[in-house]
Amino acid sequence: MIRKSLFSIRLLSIVVALMLLGPVFAAGEDVETQVEQARLRQVVDRTQQAYVFIGGGSGSIISADGYVLTNNHVAGSAKVWKVKTAAGKSYTADLLGAAPLTDLAILKIRGDRKNLPFLPLGDSDQLAVGEEVIAIGNPFAIGNADHIPTVTLGIVSAVGISGPNAGEVIVTDTPINPGNSGGPLINKAGEQVGVNYAQMPSRFGIRINSGNGYSVTSNQVKRFVDALKKAKGGTVGIGSINGVKFAEQPEDQVVVREVEPESPAGRAGLQAGDRIVKVGPWAALNPGQLIALAARFPSGASSQLVVQRGKDKLEFPIALAEPEKVGLGVVLESASKNSLLIERVVPGGPAAKAGVRRGDTIRGLGTVALPTRQAMATLLGNGRAGMKVPVTLSRGGQQVVVTVELAGQSELARLVRVAATQPEIEPTTQPDHAATTGPHTQPELSPLDPNPGEP
Repeated sequence: MIRKSLFSIRLLSIVVALMLLGPVFAAGEDVETQVEQARLRQVVDRTQQAYVFIGGGSGSIISADGYVLTNNHVAGSAKVWKVKTAAGKSYTADLLGAAPLTDLAILKIRGDRKNLPFLPLGDSDQLAVGEEVIAIGNPFAIGNADHIPTVTLGIVSAVGISGPNAGEVIVTDTPINPGNSGGPLINKAGEQVGVNYAQMPSRFGIRINSGNGYSVTSNQVKRFVDALKKAKGGTVGIGSINGVKFAEQPEDQVVVREVEPESPAGRAGLQAGDRIVKVGPWAALNPGQLIALAARFPSGASSQLVVQRGKDKLEFPIALAEPEKVGLGVVLESASKNSLLIERVVPGGPAAKAGVRRGDTIRGLGTVALPTRQAMATLLGNGRAGMKVPVTLSRGGQQVVVTVELAGQSELARLVRVAATQPEIEPTTQPDHAATTGPHTQPELSPLDPNPGEP
């Protein structure tokens, strides 16, 4: 009985102590929260000073002497811009260079600048999934009147992935809307770790944030920034491993099927049968990923390939060139600039081998319908020689789907020269691998898919 009483007294003492300490713990949590909020405010106040409004979009000053970083689709074709800071100061800036296929651009504020507030580029490789990040921007151009940018807070959803037309990207749920384009994504140390460039549109196609935003990584910026500064107002291309075609099987490896001897790949020492396992610091798991990894470098840069050849693991430095333009090997009707009616098929070309005929009309490439020649050119701009793409044709009131292996312009030009001395021979029967479908049948998934909506 005494023991039970003592136990009850001790239990009551513990409960009373916890009740008394509760406010202390709560106060401790409040202090911690207040300290964290004060630190975030300091970061925001400091970083906002380096933010600039560019038209209806955004940018950031990344050096004390006035280099400004933004998106290519924000800078557009204008060579001179008026940029305004959050403090209301206005500067004239010249476009030095743009990289359309990684959506970056560099401007330079005129004059001998030495003490401009700027955002240092951080190391995006150090970002972790779940880490808090801050986006500064001008959504829907609401800050143009009073020069007050918005600040939003979110987390990193994924890092180091190959994003649509941007190279290496960060995915974040930090709200990114039209007008945030070109603005900085900042870590809690106040370093710029990304350039906001797109949000995934909602499934209803409404151009608002849907919780899935994209930012070009700061390390991608670092790989391009010198080339952009030296571009003299021109453009910088993305890197590509030209002169090599890959085997279709196995799908989870990058096995070289064919190498052009005088191409960059041939001069680097690649051979048929080699398996490429790394590009620079990144593992290459399939040909599509290899193409995306090479695009993380500017054209003209060099990278290191790690290759498995038999039992040996070899390293090859390789010069990355701009991707060679590719085509189907057809000539479209010239009477209308938007007509996709095929007027001629290049003999021996990829379209001819697939069974495409004169008089066919191209309706789609991959999973995408093609209303115009510009849409077709945009999709082919994402292709590489050797890539196999489903092509949807209209033929005699029926829909036909064939698979065409894209060819480089140099190979197509050679075939045209050969064909100039020979009569064109049209296929008289539809090949076995061409599929006739109903009017609503969609072709299989293609690597040539459109971009997500850009802010």
